[in-house]
Amino acid sequence: MPDNPVAPTSMTPAGPPLRVLMIEDSETDYELILIDLRRDGSKIESVRIEEEGPFLSTLRSQRWDVILSDHNLPRFSSRRALELLMQEQRDIPFLIVSGTIGEDHAVDAMLAGADDYVMKGSTRRLRPAIDRAIKAAEHRQQQRHAEQALQDSLERLETLVAASPLAIVVVDESHRVSVWNQTAERMLGIPAALAQGQVLEHAREPLLREINLFYRQLRIGQHLVNFSALLERPDGSLVDISVTAAPLHRDESGESVGMVAFIADVTEQRRLEQARQENEIKLSAITSNLPGVVFQILFHLGERSVMVPYVSEGAHQLFGISADEFSKQPFTLTSLLSPTDREQFRETLAQAAASGDTFRWQGRIFPAGQHARWLYFAASPRPLVMDYTVWDGIIIDITQQKSAEEWLQASQDELRALSAHMEQVKETERADIAREIHDDLGGTMTKLKADVLRLRKRLASLTKEIDPAAGNELETTLVDMQGLLDHAVASTSRIARSLRPAILDLGIVPALEWEIGEFRRRTSLRVNFTCNLEELELGKQAATVIYRVVQEALTNILKHAQAKRVDVELFATDDRITLEIHDNGIGIDAKSLTKPNSFGIRGMTERARILAGWMDVSSAPGKGTTLMLSIPRMMDNPSSELSSRPQP
Repeated sequence: MPDNPVAPTSMTPAGPPLRVLMIEDSETDYELILIDLRRDGSKIESVRIEEEGPFLSTLRSQRWDVILSDHNLPRFSSRRALELLMQEQRDIPFLIVSGTIGEDHAVDAMLAGADDYVMKGSTRRLRPAIDRAIKAAEHRQQQRHAEQALQDSLERLETLVAASPLAIVVVDESHRVSVWNQTAERMLGIPAALAQGQVLEHAREPLLREINLFYRQLRIGQHLVNFSALLERPDGSLVDISVTAAPLHRDESGESVGMVAFIADVTEQRRLEQARQENEIKLSAITSNLPGVVFQILFHLGERSVMVPYVSEGAHQLFGISADEFSKQPFTLTSLLSPTDREQFRETLAQAAASGDTFRWQGRIFPAGQHARWLYFAASPRPLVMDYTVWDGIIIDITQQKSAEEWLQASQDELRALSAHMEQVKETERADIAREIHDDLGGTMTKLKADVLRLRKRLASLTKEIDPAAGNELETTLVDMQGLLDHAVASTSRIARSLRPAILDLGIVPALEWEIGEFRRRTSLRVNFTCNLEELELGKQAATVIYRVVQEALTNILKHAQAKRVDVELFATDDRITLEIHDNGIGIDAKSLTKPNSFGIRGMTERARILAGWMDVSSAPGKGTTLMLSIPRMMDNPSSELSSRPQP
């Protein structure tokens, strides 16, 4: 009958109870064994049986950690119990606890499957024997699970190998073909029965000898072999293959042991690739000789969406994006257009789609990091594809043509504006000179005339009577006259300087040093001047142009730049003079440089062009402004040539 559950299987009382099925006909021995097992405080759950029937029913109905069996019972035995346990295929530790079993019977029982035997007089070693048997049973169970998992894996692997679309060839440690799957049979034309078991080095079939070539590469130290080859099957047909092979493992010396190879039939793929390459070569030959970029455009009339799925190789030059990148981003084209041109582009497409006409359009694009470009589109329509109208055509870069037209028009406008400005300046200068002569020199001369008249009258009266006081008055008058005359001389000098600085006669370098020094004194700006030559001889006109450009540039900087530092550099070579003026001010935006009333910059540019030179102003908001002037050296006479700098 069942005993009360008391003990766990582990040595710690807190663990689960140890469930013991005991085959014992002596109630006393049974109790003594239980006492011995509970000696360390372990919990034990136990059932005692004496016959075969109860043993089987109890074995099947419950879970047991260990079976303890007396050797000989009146109606049962340990041998019979062990046989029944084996028949039930239950791996439960089985220990014989007997006082009568001999050594020969114990050995036979161990060979029959018993885990251990303990004499009833030595039950203190029973618990350690039980623990060892349980651990051994757990180990056997883990091993069975591992073996089953391995078997399952092998079966799955065999299924995968058999169903693989790749040919799989495995060479074992003895260099024999051990795996040759069904795909290998079909692809390479050799039955598995013929290939398997052959040593590659001694194979008679040419195809197997070819496989041996990349097997040898693995054996000499390569970790992975990838290559393509054109092989001949036994029936004479050719197969184009791609092979990836690796060793199964390496021995202690590092030499490859065995091989697994995955082989793909790329015959059709290579044929299609070759056809594609031939078509691309033909298309490239055509497009490379066209004066533009070949393109395809798709337009959805309802959504008004624009796609460009194809452009030829010249796309990068036009759009700043390679043909490959363009094909990955087919909606890029409209993002490169200005907002105004973008809507006009879509409207022209919509009209062409509605009428089925040829698409023709020209407009500007703005590639990233590049200047705007003018493009001309011309394309012929094709039938609708999934609600899209398709055009195939050509794009031509007309930027130079447009730039030339715009530059010519702008030059004409500038010339007219400059001519008008020059006339205005001349009239203004004449008015200024007339006013200064009238208001300054005229007034001075009038005063002198009155004083001289009064002096004559006074001198006339002195001829009759000499008066010392009158002599003092005459002295005072003469002093006033001297002051007026000094003022007249200074005014004359100032007017003359405004017409042409006399200091230019000393040379351009001293003239610029004086002008920049005066500018520093008047404005307190930090202005640095450098020249690579201490003395620089120039013609009068060239010197005047440089001097006036510096004057105008410094005036503009003072008015507009909000700069704190200005650097002026004059650099002379054997054939050219270059002037560079840079400030660290707020800069000028491109629109301000080209605004219609920017006469100061236009005037300086025209001065340079008169001497067959050029002038350039580069700037960006917040990054200061740089003015560059370049004229030929020793240019004494005016030239009718325009700038020697290349124009758009």
